[in-house]
Amino acid sequence: MRYRYYLVLDTEFVSSKQSKQPLQIAIRAYELQSGQFTHLKDFSSFIFLKKGNYLNQHVRQYTKINESVLREKGIRFSDARLQLIHFLLEFPFHETLLIGWDPNQDIIMLNLLLNDNDDQMLDMKWYSWLDLAGAIRLLQNIPKHLTPSLEKACGLYGIPPVEFHDAEVDAYATASLFFAIDPITNCEKINRSHAIKPSTL
Repeated sequence: MRYRYYLVLDTEFVSSKQSKQPLQIAIRAYELQSGQFTHLKDFSSFIFLKKGNYLNQHVRQYTKINESVLREKGIRFSDARLQLIHFLLEFPFHETLLIGWDPNQDIIMLNLLLNDNDDQMLDMKWYSWLDLAGAIRLLQNIPKHLTPSLEKACGLYGIPPVEFHDAEVDAYATASLFFAIDPITNCEKINRSHAIKPSTL
């Protein structure tokens, strides 16, 4: 693959007619050198609810995030933005591939954090993105309307079950799945799948 850096990420978020924001972000950074992937560093953050936002029942049930977790581990929206920008800018746009499981909502949530109040600091579409779900569909000959969950996809590749719907856990599982599909050997197939969205820069 032509990229040097690979950022595997996941977000947990609240999204409804009344409120929309990321609550937890996790990123695992890898470098590809001489055909080998090396884990470089991680980013992880819980984010306080913005004024007017609230945790709905779906979030409480599926992510296990509640007010107590956010009080204990959360940071301010503005602090999370600065920390994420500092992390991302270590990785040049054209040398970096971001990887997510069906990542459209992740892109939206990260851009909400990075570009609050219409002040554009950094657009996640400046990076190239790999939709790992799309790549799996191609490699496993799965129709789009039957796209498996991350949990079921991990099962297809013998990756042990974990407590999904935690951003750190899901980012780790997504990275494990990415390596399980042997991305270097299957590079041409992945490129043909149109699962990689190129940088808009």
